Amino acid sequence: MGYPTFTFETDDEQWLLGTVEALSERLGEELEVMNYLIENVWYWRARLVVDSLEVEDGKVHLSVSNLGHASTSNATLLYFEDKEDLSEFWFPGSDGPTGPGEDNKGGITQIQVDSDFNFSTSGYGFAVNATNSTVTTLDFRGAPISSGEGMWVLYYQKRVIDSSMWVFGIVNESVVESKEGVLQGLLPAPSMLLVFVAFTLAAINSRNR
Repeated sequence: MGYPTFTFETDDEQWLLGTVEALSERLGEELEVMNYLIENVWYWRARLVVDSLEVEDGKVHLSVSNLGHASTSNATLLYFEDKEDLSEFWFPGSDGPTGPGEDNKGGITQIQVDSDFNFSTSGYGFAVNATNSTVTTLDFRGAPISSGEGMWVLYYQKRVIDSSMWVFGIVNESVVESKEGVLQGLLPAPSMLLVFVAFTLAAINSRNR
């Protein structure tokens, strides 16, 4: 569910009565475990990668792989209509764009989301188990996708626990296919794009299910 954890046992009694193990040996084994967890920290969360994204008649057919060793139960796709103005974006199933709201929680501006938005609802969101993949279809018929000027961003929790951090990932243009009659535009420089998206999505820290 969360980060792998471990504890140091400093007692020298083992499972069988009368058996002992030197404290130095015990700590050596624990340190090996700790070293393994640290070296593989990249895997201890969900890491979603879009394998393919096809837009057809306002619906998005999405194939996603999870390269991490943690599952995520809350994941969805965002559509930014304008690559330079990232103050508004579209959720699946929405009739209009969404942006930062007026509510403030813990010093972080909250995003206004319709009360009926549920990541478990078909067409709204999806889940991906650890080291697995999924295929889903999301409803973006309300978004102006045919303009060809927007971009796609994955938005998901790193783990299945409610307090887990929300993260985002820009969908690589090379995996996007459109049957809307307009080719998808090229992304601007990734470094600047990441900065703008980071500022926009930093406001999203929690989500009402």
